[in-house]
Parts: sequence; C-alpha cells; structure tokens
Amino acid sequence: MRYFVSKCIPAKKAWNLFTGEITDLDPIFVELNETLERLKTIGDDEKWWLDLRTGGSPTGHRFTRLANEKTKRYWNILREIYDNRWCRELCSKSKDLRDPYTLLGMVQSPLTVILRLGECVSVLGGSGELPRELLTRLKNPKEYPNALLELEITTCFKQASLLQEMYPVTPEGRRPEGLVRVGETDIYYEFIRAGWTKAERDGMRANAKLSDWLTDRLPSFVGSVNFKSGKGKPSEKVEVAIATLEALLKTSCLPVDYNGDVFTAKLVASANEGSMYQITGLEPPQDIVLRQWVKRIFSKYKQLAKEKPGVIIAHSMWLWGPEQTEIVNKALIQELSRQPHTRVSGIIFHNKSVEHSGLTRHYPVTVVNPLAKTNCQAEIEIMCQALWEYPDWL
Repeated sequence: MRYFVSKCIPAKKAWNLFTGEITDLDPIFVELNETLERLKTIGDDEKWWLDLRTGGSPTGHRFTRLANEKTKRYWNILREIYDNRWCRELCSKSKDLRDPYTLLGMVQSPLTVILRLGECVSVLGGSGELPRELLTRLKNPKEYPNALLELEITTCFKQASLLQEMYPVTPEGRRPEGLVRVGETDIYYEFIRAGWTKAERDGMRANAKLSDWLTDRLPSFVGSVNFKSGKGKPSEKVEVAIATLEALLKTSCLPVDYNGDVFTAKLVASANEGSMYQITGLEPPQDIVLRQWVKRIFSKYKQLAKEKPGVIIAHSMWLWGPEQTEIVNKALIQELSRQPHTRVSGIIFHNKSVEHSGLTRHYPVTVVNPLAKTNCQAEIEIMCQALWEYPDWL
C-alpha cells in the first residue's frame, strides 16, 4: 500500500502540509541549494565539502556522549575517503543524487550516522587498513547502504574483542564477511541485507506512474485506487486504469466511483488545495515477500565452512509484528525440512530501529538451527550482545 500527498509548488516556494499554505522558501534552504550547486565544482584544495555543507566538526552534538576529541577524530577521518574530488565527481555525474551529506548519513539522523561511520573506520585502523573491496563499495552510492551495514557489524565485533579477520578464506576457498572467536570457538559469519524484490520494484514503478498521472490529470482530490489480484503485471494494470479513468473523466468530472475487473476507484474533489490518496494492490503480498526473504538468507550458506560453525546475519528492512514473525517462523521450518543446511549454526535477524534521536540501533534475534553440525547457541548469543551493545555513546 502506498499513500501519496501531492501539490504543485512554484519555484523557490514551500508548501506546509498541515496548513496548506504556500510561502517563500526559508533563507536556510536557499543557502543550502546554493551550497549544493557549489559542490558540483568544488576544488581539491578548497575547504572540505563536508565542513562546507554542515559548518564544521559537530562538537557538542546533543544526542551523543562523545567527547569533543573523539567527535573531531571520527569526523575528520572521513576526509581520507570522501574528499573533495569524490564529492565533485559524484555531484556532477549523478542525475539522482541531490546531497552527498544525506547519502552518507541516510535520512533519520545524518549527523549521528556519519559520526558512527567515522568511528567504524577509526576502530578498524583507518581507511588504510580497510580492505580495498570494502573501501570501494563505501564510495559507491549504489553499494554504500550494504557496505555501511557490513562495516557496522564488523566494528561491533571488533569493539567486543570478537573479530579475528575480515573476509577470511574458508577451507573450501570461500570468502565470507568475517571470522569471530567467541571463547574457544571460531565462527564464520556472512551478512545479507534485505532489498526490494523485482516484483516490489515493478509495483513501485507502476505506483509512481499512476500517481504522476493522477496529479497531472486532476486538480485537488482525495480517494483511493485499489487493484485486484491476478489480473496481469503491475504496468499492465496501470495502463488499464489510466485508460479507464481517462474515459470516465472525459464524460464527467469528479466524483469517480468505479468497480471493474482490474481495479476499483473512488475519487472525490478536495475542499483544500493539494491531494491525498492511496494506491493498493500493485505490490506483492507481504507473506510472499517474507518467504522469498527466508530463501535468500539460506542461499548464503555456501559461503560458510562445511566443518566449522557458521552464522548468517540477516538485516531486515522493517520491524516485524506477530503476523510477520509467524510467517517467517513457518518459512524457516519449511526450508529446514526441505534441506537441513547443517553448516548454518544459526541466523541472527536484526533491524535498524529509529530512536527519538534518529539513531539506528540493532535489535538482534537469534534462530538456532537444530540440524547444524555444530551447536553454538551460547556463542551466537554473545555475538548478538555485541550487535546490541555498540555504539555505546548514545
């Protein structure tokens, strides 16, 4: 299900979602836009782009307990990776990237995320000590989210004095993400991050196409468009919906109350400026997505050693409720009934949960494989504790 809010906003104007008022753009945003334009041509020897973008090292950041010395160190160590040349090339080449600051810091709390990124690099010995492959991925916008999570997990284990090696080579010649030692037990671990499936991406693209058409075709309106299951590809459904709604709107204005074989639509004129509406039925059901996610997790088992304990760390895209948990549990049982996956001692599920400060924090859940060659439940729980405990300055 997708909810949309739409409004045509003139250049250099801002729309208040709650009051419906259109006002002049805040001078702060005008200045920001000018700064972002400047980053496209920033010189190698000019002031560092991140300092220019934010006003300098964020000492005294109110959401952390970091000493100013550490804050400066974590901030400035990133200059070795994300220098002005990286920023300039990224801003000038990318059509989609608006702000490299929010690329590094994500959405919820960029400053906190960037400080943690700097701490991770520092804890692992600086950019010169990072594996070249990981360093390259950290500088690539498309690979950055996966690389950042991988770096975070490795740093947690390092801070808990568990990490033995990054990208070790197993006896079979595989290279999982890392090797930890818990007590006397060596455990290989492999990381996987949930991403949008092809079916979800197709659904989102179809959603966007219909949304764009609705906002271009109609003035202010509220309502919903709900697609029925089993009626073709999302793109085909949207073509049918657009053609049908266009025909209806040519013969009459809003409201529209339609119930057909492919979709239903209820659209009425809004008393206020702007539009609010929802589109459902174009993306796959959540139970299908979660079952596919479990299959993807187990596909990583080949990266682990056959005769040594192995753990798969799976990062989900959202926090689960009871219904989602039940779906995943059934999928796990079904997969282990089909194939025992004896080299997988367990799976650690963790999410990024947004706190009041915007910090993302790991909430790990352990699933132990009763069919594994090596049972190391206690050791896996210690790995979970490391993922939960760090960073310890918030």
